[in-house]
Amino acid sequence: MNLVQNHPEIFIYLSTLFISIYYVMIKKFKQHMMILYFWLHALSYFAFSLIFLFQERLVPQALQQLAMDTSYHNSPLYLLSAVSLVGTYIILDKLIKVYPVATILALSQISIVLSTVGYIALGDKVSFISLVGIGILFMGAMISGLEKFNIKHPLKSFESYDKKLLYLSIIKALLYTATLLITYLCTAKYSDVTKHILHLLTKHLHFIPFVAIAPIHFNIGVQFANFVLMFLFITYILKEKNLIFKTMVKEYPLILQLSALYILNAYYYYKAFDLIEDKNYITAISKIYLPLTLILSCWVYHQKPSKEQVVGMAIIIVGSFITTFG
Repeated sequence: MNLVQNHPEIFIYLSTLFISIYYVMIKKFKQHMMILYFWLHALSYFAFSLIFLFQERLVPQALQQLAMDTSYHNSPLYLLSAVSLVGTYIILDKLIKVYPVATILALSQISIVLSTVGYIALGDKVSFISLVGIGILFMGAMISGLEKFNIKHPLKSFESYDKKLLYLSIIKALLYTATLLITYLCTAKYSDVTKHILHLLTKHLHFIPFVAIAPIHFNIGVQFANFVLMFLFITYILKEKNLIFKTMVKEYPLILQLSALYILNAYYYYKAFDLIEDKNYITAISKIYLPLTLILSCWVYHQKPSKEQVVGMAIIIVGSFITTFG
């Protein structure tokens, strides 16, 4: 217990391990990906609700608190977070049909720059060493996504990125950053900035009290909004409602395994989010999932990484350690 209290980053490393295994295994899912995402978030909602109720010993007051904190407080922000997440899934499905997964994951790291700017704007304190580490990490991610890196003309190497890939990746990064900043706004300890923003939201939407709540409460509310929005998307946009339960019956072992990995990742991530003040620190360490995913993918699927991937991932590890120990 003392080890965890003194080193809460252990939670981030556990979260990173589980999400790496998740990304390796997700390639085995051959059905419509949005149906998988629906089940992931539906099962996550029920799992986190049970965790909360178990912690509160299933008393009636706990049920009332759960209902208020997860479906009333900050409900527009839950919806906005869900819309952003569904948007990232839609873009990911478009990209994954055309481009290598390693390249997509690398370019998705544009979000680390955007989220850092956002955290600072919301009052988060960031050390200079952390900023250096994040910058190194970002460059490593960009290099690992290149098809070929020209040492003599390094800047020209980045011109080789597919413009459509870059454009969609930027949009995906913006949407993902929105979910991160909403999480920060709703779960971080009060600062002058977050307190002012939540007060303004409450002032203009009088019937909804916007407040900072515990990460687990926020996570339950977001998961509820996620799976409801995905159900509506599958039903009315994809018009594949009948496939929701058929896919679960056919693919339940893999869906349950992926859901367990996703839930463990989210649980440990929010534990870290609750204990570590510097959110950029969390973001930087969690990026270790990139080299870990590459290593596991090469091992499981017998793939050989490119030189650019090896160099880029090595730089990512360096950037993560600088941020961690700086």
